[in-house]
Amino acid sequence: MKLFLTYRFYLALLFLALLSFFVEINNNVIYVLALAGFAFLGKLMIEIQYLFVNTEVLGKREVREQLSLGDPQEVKYWIKNTTGKTFMFMLKDYLPFQIQMVGFLHRGKLRANELLELKTIVTPMERGEYIFDALEIFLSTPFSFVERKMILVAEKEKAKVYPSQIQMSKYSLANVKNTQKYYGVKKVRRVGHSYEFDHIKSYVMGDDVRSINWKATSRRNELMVNHYEDEKSQAIYCVVDKSRTMNMPFNGMSLVDYAVNASLVICNNALQYQDRAGLITFSNVLGNVVPAAKSIKQLGVINEALYHQKYRNTEANYELLHYSIKKLTRKRGLFFLFSNFENMNALKRQLPIILRIAKQNLLVMVIFENYEVEEFTQRDHGRHLYENAVAHKYLYEKELMVKKLRSYGVRCIYTRPEDLTINTLNEYLYLKSTGRI
Repeated sequence: MKLFLTYRFYLALLFLALLSFFVEINNNVIYVLALAGFAFLGKLMIEIQYLFVNTEVLGKREVREQLSLGDPQEVKYWIKNTTGKTFMFMLKDYLPFQIQMVGFLHRGKLRANELLELKTIVTPMERGEYIFDALEIFLSTPFSFVERKMILVAEKEKAKVYPSQIQMSKYSLANVKNTQKYYGVKKVRRVGHSYEFDHIKSYVMGDDVRSINWKATSRRNELMVNHYEDEKSQAIYCVVDKSRTMNMPFNGMSLVDYAVNASLVICNNALQYQDRAGLITFSNVLGNVVPAAKSIKQLGVINEALYHQKYRNTEANYELLHYSIKKLTRKRGLFFLFSNFENMNALKRQLPIILRIAKQNLLVMVIFENYEVEEFTQRDHGRHLYENAVAHKYLYEKELMVKKLRSYGVRCIYTRPEDLTINTLNEYLYLKSTGRI
């Protein structure tokens, strides 16, 4: 408990000093100054007694132990006035430095025996451990000369920022089956079926006439069709490049973080499709390798591995990646490779290895679109023609890289970072619906 003097205290002292300095000294003035001084001291003592005697204010902060990367989330506060007094207050919370906010500050009135709920929105942009420091409140009265500081929460609270659980829940398979409400997620119509027979059912409008079971139709005297399931237990891997080119920031998050969020969504949906989900991270050295599996604990293992990923300021070793994939997988699998090439020469150096991986597996390359450069080219640059020409050349090379990969039969997703999760999920659903994997 501490006592602080407000700016009104110093204004009152300044007023008394100026009054005594500029007004001619006589008996009447001295009487007035003495009376004003006693009134000032009396108000000061009354305020101190009001704030410190029989005054108790309780409070707490509510923050989840696991926060989601890149998503706005609430931090709630409760303040309880246990007395019959009314206070003016200022609530101050020291937020973690990673959130890049000065802190939470709220002013208001706390009435007698009132329970007040407040909240603020935080958006974590980095994975890791966040520490919420002390929660403080400053109590005062209207036009007060002093205010009292109280610490509502003294102990530091910790929260861990994991890959986005909110996006994983939002785009889970259970919701994707009713995806009309989520913008961007497509419902892909099946073009065929796999070879795993499920059951025979009555024909309804829209069923494939090639699936009519004529023997069952003759027995039941109505059209019956064979129903097929998607193939299951296929290996789905998310491969995250953690090299230098993936450290580029967009909207406060690096490309590695965008890839981490998308990987968790893909692995979650793969497991719900009863496929086997796995993870590979690499840079100049091999990082985490989680072999594909569909056990109950697999998503938690992948989530924990993604939480600890950090970029490395080195070049990516695709030879090592190819060797690891060859040793890890015996059967053909689906690999989402989240990487980034800044120019055609960088792609050409790695293209032979990428084609070797694509020959043995179904490879989907994810290349990021630099929309900031695109916005730069749309501005009126006047005499800065050279910078504009370089920007246009950069965008042209990006499109050329995508066309080159596709010309070799490599599936490619060219996307903005913020659209990565949606576009990657759409590609996975499309590949499953068409029976390509």
